[in-house]
Amino acid sequence: MKTIHNPYPAKAASPLFALLLLLSTPLPGLYAQDKHIDPSPTKTLHTFSFTRHVNTPFTAAKAQNLLRYGTEILQRCDDRSTDDQDVACQVGFQMTGTVKTFGRANDNLDIINTRAELDTLLANNSGYVKIVTASMVDGNIQTAWASTPGSSLVMAAQVSGTVRDANGMGQTFVHEFGHNQGLGHRGDPGSPPIVGNPIMHPNFSMAYNEVNLAECAKYHNGHNAGSNDGPHRPVDIAFVIDDTGSMGEEINGVKNFLTLVLALPKFAENPCGTVFQLITYKDGVTVGAPTTNLSEIRAQVASLVASGGGDCPEASVEAIDAAKDQVKNNGLIYHATDAGPHPGLSLDGLIAALRSRGVTVSTILSGNCGIGGFTVANPSGQGPGVPYSDNKDATPGVIPTGGPADVDTDDLDAIEAFSLLARETGGLFAFVPEVNSGQPEDIKRYENIGYNIIVGGLSLSVTTVEPGAGPQGGELVVTINGSRTNFNAGSTVTFSDTNIAVSNVAILSPTRLQATLSIDPDAALGFKNITITTPLEGGGTETATGTGVFQVTEAPSDPTIVGITPALGAAGQQLEVTISGINTHFSDASELSLGSGITVLGTVAVGKEQLRATIKIDATAETGFRDVVVTTGTEVADEDVVGPFLVTLGETDTAQAVIRFTLVNADTDEDIAELKDNDTLNLAALPTRNLNIRANTNPDVVGSVLFSLDGRIKVENVNPYAYAANKGADYFAWTPGTGDHVLTATPYSEPTPYDSIRGSGEAGTPLTVHFHVIHQAIARFVLIDADSDQPITELKNGDVVDLGKLPSGNLNIQAVTRPGKVGSVVMKLDDKTVTENNAPYAYAGNRGNDYFATTLSPGSHQLSATPYSAAAGGGLKGSTSTVNFTVTRLVISELVLINADTDLDLQTIRDGDTLALAALPTGNLNIKAVTDSGNVGSVAFALDDRPLVLENLYPFAIGGDTGGNFKPWRVAPGKHRLTVTPYQAPGAGGTKGTPYTIAFTVLDGASAARLAAADPAKASFGILAAPNPFAERTHIRFSVPETGHATLQVFNLSGQPVARLFDANVEAGKAYQVEFTGSHLPGGIYVAKLFMHGRLVHYKLVLTR
Repeated sequence: MKTIHNPYPAKAASPLFALLLLLSTPLPGLYAQDKHIDPSPTKTLHTFSFTRHVNTPFTAAKAQNLLRYGTEILQRCDDRSTDDQDVACQVGFQMTGTVKTFGRANDNLDIINTRAELDTLLANNSGYVKIVTASMVDGNIQTAWASTPGSSLVMAAQVSGTVRDANGMGQTFVHEFGHNQGLGHRGDPGSPPIVGNPIMHPNFSMAYNEVNLAECAKYHNGHNAGSNDGPHRPVDIAFVIDDTGSMGEEINGVKNFLTLVLALPKFAENPCGTVFQLITYKDGVTVGAPTTNLSEIRAQVASLVASGGGDCPEASVEAIDAAKDQVKNNGLIYHATDAGPHPGLSLDGLIAALRSRGVTVSTILSGNCGIGGFTVANPSGQGPGVPYSDNKDATPGVIPTGGPADVDTDDLDAIEAFSLLARETGGLFAFVPEVNSGQPEDIKRYENIGYNIIVGGLSLSVTTVEPGAGPQGGELVVTINGSRTNFNAGSTVTFSDTNIAVSNVAILSPTRLQATLSIDPDAALGFKNITITTPLEGGGTETATGTGVFQVTEAPSDPTIVGITPALGAAGQQLEVTISGINTHFSDASELSLGSGITVLGTVAVGKEQLRATIKIDATAETGFRDVVVTTGTEVADEDVVGPFLVTLGETDTAQAVIRFTLVNADTDEDIAELKDNDTLNLAALPTRNLNIRANTNPDVVGSVLFSLDGRIKVENVNPYAYAANKGADYFAWTPGTGDHVLTATPYSEPTPYDSIRGSGEAGTPLTVHFHVIHQAIARFVLIDADSDQPITELKNGDVVDLGKLPSGNLNIQAVTRPGKVGSVVMKLDDKTVTENNAPYAYAGNRGNDYFATTLSPGSHQLSATPYSAAAGGGLKGSTSTVNFTVTRLVISELVLINADTDLDLQTIRDGDTLALAALPTGNLNIKAVTDSGNVGSVAFALDDRPLVLENLYPFAIGGDTGGNFKPWRVAPGKHRLTVTPYQAPGAGGTKGTPYTIAFTVLDGASAARLAAADPAKASFGILAAPNPFAERTHIRFSVPETGHATLQVFNLSGQPVARLFDANVEAGKAYQVEFTGSHLPGGIYVAKLFMHGRLVHYKLVLTR
């Protein structure tokens, strides 16, 4: 088969706009498939990718990218010393899917039968690439068609309707693509028999996959013995490094991140080699030899030393200009310095030359220079400025030659020059002066940023996070910058440390997004990697990673600014920034300061630790880092990092985007909340039904915003941009209907007529949210007495429910809804979930107003309830209401008289008791309060209405104790009133329990005798045993204050009775004695209990062995 060129070329100026893969189904739109171009059967070098689109043509920019990449494939292994631009090294092709007939069998488009049909096809579709199953011209099958550069290209496969040979089809495509790029046929590489078929060979056939192996070996082995591989090839990547003595802190970091870059697998696996070049400079430039030898470039990097050189400025622009002449089209230049350029140089010509060849320049900068006299303000703030020495400090040094007479209007400091150079060439820029602190973490940050900047120019990656650090326990808003990414609403952000939570992701552009980071207090200190996964249109995912792009730092103790985002702005720009703090108390009255030249137009406190502000940077504002200070009353919060806001020269980012929606109260014109994707708006829970939605843009002012709510279009041309319109800050009212809604807002660069359905000018990045509107809520929770079916009290968050104060322990909890009836309510108490379909909605169930009973155990509980529009938790979900509450039983169950000598119980003291001291075994007494549960934190004792003691530790004793060793306490004879009050927390804190009060009488010996004679019922009620402890037997004496039946039994510690010693009638005031024999029992502690008329007294017995 012979290659035939199109005798009727299309318009010469028509670019290659798209690749149209024509399928058997006549579906309009653009389709494409991937071709993988392999250097060998086992390794993948290139992926020639065409994105699949539906009903969407390629843009001019995408077409140009295709053209550039196709050309790169053709020239990848070529020698620039000749004009023979070909692929000499072996290339393999793999194609997914098949190529089938275009159109229907009867539409005369599947087979081109005549030159006229071919001419019509080309003329009607000029500027497209077409692949058809066959091109019949004068009855002969033609394999491919190509015309002059930039015009149409027709490809053909076998007439079977499928591609029989993927390698053949792929090589044919590249061959014809070469013609499309202006490449002609090359001569035969050798005399017959032909050794191989290079891609641009005139007799190339799909049946072959051979190449000129001898020529390929020449490129890999070098043209001459010992020479570099492909010495005449242009440079792929140039490293331009400032190696003056002032780079002493940075040079090791530069060596470290360049070493990591050179270790990337993509370089080792490239059989053609990557051409590197190292260029260094001081006040002059040293140009190293290009090389593809990885060992050689690594050795050059390892030998970098910072030494000599004058002070700021340096020959940076001259060095970049030298690199520009060495790198290939679309090549990469990476630059590291701490100094500005020599004065009097204009960047215009350099930028124009770089842009014309697609060369990008990225810079990591660690110092800055002034203009004219090159002085920096004295750090003390007093006295005149002093000259730079090492471009970072203000120590006197050598003043560079030149001054105001040598400075023209093109003179720029380092930040201005290199940020401008990066922006205009599509490169990346970072200012990292903190490397000069000498702290290991600052040096590591410098290395991480340098590495990520280079990787960002080579492949899909995350380059920086602004701010790049946050404290343990902090929450801050960050901007994440990617390279070659396609961030969209489906992008997810994760960190290598799971203690960093990500929320509120907002897409600013395909390469920038904003997110809120919440850092756990237990997050490990150090640098963290980031991964962003993005679903792509048409299927598949994109994964971008950044190495060590974010650092977790120690939490400060003072009010501190931990970040501002975006972290930079351009002179003349107006933008919205978010300031994040820790230990702060921001309010709407907080005052923000960013230094001179930056005007704060307004601030809104998003929370105590987040402030949103609109700022305007003057066109004449000085470039460089600015301190961020927020003053709230007497609280002054500033940052503990360098900067952190950077002012650069000119526009930093002209892309327009809607970054979020805000729900507005149209009654008060105040913000309610951010409206996020999949939010539910509960009208019953909002402060008003008169609402509006504002689209917040970046920059703050755009040409217009086009709203689409469920397909209904509205246009806003004046900031603020509100869906339901507004007059300045006066928002007009609108109430959304219940149900599901989709809202999209798209910014445009020009004002749009209000009756238009299409925006004017260039469209920015739109934002879409799906939200649901309902009208249902949980109004409150009510605690119910299930015995009487009556409400007890409203149950609120943080409540303490004291069971001792309730009328009943049989309870229920009702969720009161608004409106009164909803479809169902799902309630969850701790780990148990129930669903109620009928009002009233009660956790423990009910039959109408007959509430079923449940009990609440002491402890902490969480109750939540969620209304639904349908039964059984179906339909639209309302807002979940949650209360956390504590159940306690703050009750004194009894007071026990203690023998402080033996620490044993003597008897229970009840209201009206009389204690006869003569009848007791000792006068060293104590009284302990027995509580109903372990929820009591302290107990207050008051004797005769006077506070006596506060006990914080169990057992709670009026005379005090040390771990159950009761201290002696004596009470004077007479009548007394004792009040004991339990509290939930120590120190009489928390909830106050029910006071327990008794009145009792204490008698001395004579008084007791007289009282017993006059009224035996007032005698003592107690037990005494001797000996105690005992080995075999003991004698137990007891007396009672009244006549009646008494029982004396002995129990073991398990509560089992072991002996009944007395069970008979007794007389008041009379002493009784019985013997207890324990010879048949194991040694241990036993308890003697005396029962009479519902009264009980305990006595501890100790049996020894």
